[in-house]
Amino acid sequence: MTQSTHGTTKNRRASQAGKSINVRLQPDQLARLDDWIEEDGGRFTRPEAIRTLLNHAWGLTNGAKGIKPAPDRVPPAPD
Repeated sequence: MTQSTHGTTKNRRASQAGKSINVRLQPDQLARLDDWIEEDGGRFTRPEAIRTLLNHAWGLTNGAKGIKPAPDRVPPAPD
């Protein structure tokens, strides 16, 4: 006898707090990003790496008032 699927609760992803944006990178930019991720031990995904680089840049320039970089997530900037 087959099991009934009626009443089965499906697991769903949690809603995301941030706003999604799409960024198109040129091949050389993407290669540099991937190289930077590898140099850091591959612990970042591409989106995490871009967020980390933004936080680092804002911390260096005070470009975004009120936004502080996360100190435990900011590795050295790429050359």
